[in-house]
Amino acid sequence: MSDAPGNGRWAKWQVFLTAFGGVTVVGAAIIGFLLQSGATANTVSQQATAISDMRAQIGALMGQQAQDHTELVAMREKLTEVETQFCASDIVRNLMHAADLRETAMLWHKTFGETLPTDNAYYPTICNRDVQAPR
Repeated sequence: MSDAPGNGRWAKWQVFLTAFGGVTVVGAAIIGFLLQSGATANTVSQQATAISDMRAQIGALMGQQAQDHTELVAMREKLTEVETQFCASDIVRNLMHAADLRETAMLWHKTFGETLPTDNAYYPTICNRDVQAPR
């Protein structure tokens, strides 16, 4: 018997090869799907880990922000106190200078009979009025 294309044995081999090719293609597709599924699962796992890490970092940053805010409020309170003391010192210094100037003007008038001009006196205010109370 020859293995000619018209022979029945050749037809059996054709059926076998066609079936084997189909099974091979289906098997390759299943293996490809499984590999892709594994890669997708790995990616999802990595992203879940990254999200968990980011949440931990955000929590740490929120804690640091709260601590920074507390320190800022404390600094503002101290700054308000310092500015209040500077302002009080400034006001007292201006009042002392005004009193000295009035006394000098009075003595000048008694001694020389003329009025000492005091209109040119300048009383600077170094108070920082923009400092607000802490919130």
